[in-house]
Amino acid sequence: MNSLFLRKAGIALTMLLILSVGLVACAAGEEGPAGPQGPQGPAGPQGSPGEPAIQPIAQIAVTPSVAELHKNTQVVLTGSGFQPGQEVRVMFVDEYENPTILEVVTVDERGSWAWVWTVGRYTRRGILAERIYTFTAQDAEGNILASAPLGLVDTTEPQEEWPEWGQVLIEE
Repeated sequence: MNSLFLRKAGIALTMLLILSVGLVACAAGEEGPAGPQGPQGPAGPQGSPGEPAIQPIAQIAVTPSVAELHKNTQVVLTGSGFQPGQEVRVMFVDEYENPTILEVVTVDERGSWAWVWTVGRYTRRGILAERIYTFTAQDAEGNILASAPLGLVDTTEPQEEWPEWGQVLIEE
């Protein structure tokens, strides 16, 4: 009975040792033999000659990104990464969240466009205030293709002077 017990214990120890060595090999990053290759998927779409393989992402840049809130202020908007020949609506969202079409531009053969916006009539009507606004470029279906912020700062109003640290203000 002792010999049967010892034999079973020896077999169990041998199996445990083999299993431990296998786990250590897996933990060490060793790979086993490669399995059979799976089926190949369908071919991807073919590009046309002269087209870039990857379509660029549409972007808008606003220069300057922070401008003076003044009727003569001009802001240059430039777009890149659009589809050549595409018509893009340049939109402006005012302080009351009303979108306005400012201009419809046609994208050139490089996928770019540029347009200059003068703040002008928006300041006369009191529509603009000191805050951050958003310009968007939309396609004919109204999909937003890109957007960019513009900060307007009112530099005509005098700035209040703040007291020095620890100074007590006394109103008379």
